[in-house]
Amino acid sequence: MIEMWRVAPLTFRFQTDNPKIGRKLSRRKTMRLVAWGINTYLRIYEISNLRPDNARRMLRHIRTQEND
Repeated sequence: MIEMWRVAPLTFRFQTDNPKIGRKLSRRKTMRLVAWGINTYLRIYEISNLRPDNARRMLRHIRTQEND
């Protein structure tokens, strides 16, 4: 599962419980880990200076890779 929400006008957060997706997000230089789960795998990453249409495109791209 991966979810996205807006925190500020050009700042978005991505939440995942999939370790494979978490590793892909952590490799991006623009992503910053802001929260993680204690007794379960949960990662929340934040990205700034991203237009909403690009954020939606990134979410679509990540969701298609989730099933690989």
